[in-house]
Amino acid sequence: MSFDFAASTSGMISHADAVREMRARVLEGKTSYADVVRDVRPVDLRMKTEQFFDTVQNIIAEATDAAVMLVPSDPHAESAPETAMEIIAAKEGRWSPKTTSEGVKLGWTLSHVVAHMTAILEDGMACAAMLARGAEFKGRLFYQVPWESMTTAEQVQARVRESRRICLALLDAWPDQPHLETTVLRIPEIGPLNAIGIGMSGIFHGPMHLDQLREILRQAKEAAND
Repeated sequence: MSFDFAASTSGMISHADAVREMRARVLEGKTSYADVVRDVRPVDLRMKTEQFFDTVQNIIAEATDAAVMLVPSDPHAESAPETAMEIIAAKEGRWSPKTTSEGVKLGWTLSHVVAHMTAILEDGMACAAMLARGAEFKGRLFYQVPWESMTTAEQVQARVRESRRICLALLDAWPDQPHLETTVLRIPEIGPLNAIGIGMSGIFHGPMHLDQLREILRQAKEAAND
């Protein structure tokens, strides 16, 4: 599956919906995640990472401090399980949507989305670097910058620039001949993940939030014009 992050999705399936469709097929056993990423090469992983950060930086380039502080309305917030683990939990009756006491669905702030998105991507790239070196391990290498600490547009933009540098540095840590036979099992329904697979997991996750970023900034602009 290939994503042109900068392409317009008007009139066609969105990047987020394409990921949801792919993920559903994997979880339903109609295809395997290994087949989805079979033709992805290390150079493709770098290219897709660069493209993704280019797109995010373009989206938030004109963000204001007010946009960062805005708590947007989001009628789709928590309306359905989002991650693979949430989908599995929902099937087992262990997941339910969350709302405020008034039933209002509030979305994540711009800083929250960026903190979450970059943390997932860095986790995937850090794990991929370990696997590419042939190092076996269990668990995750996850750390999320506290989103509450980012209160200005410059801080959010700096986080994206920093995450880009971190992810590309982690890709630089790969040996010339990566150990693609080394895998880790995170979600049994998805199967073992090698360096390519776990690196691509963050790339697949990213499109889920691009329209969310655009909508937050649209609401912020609308609020500024009121």
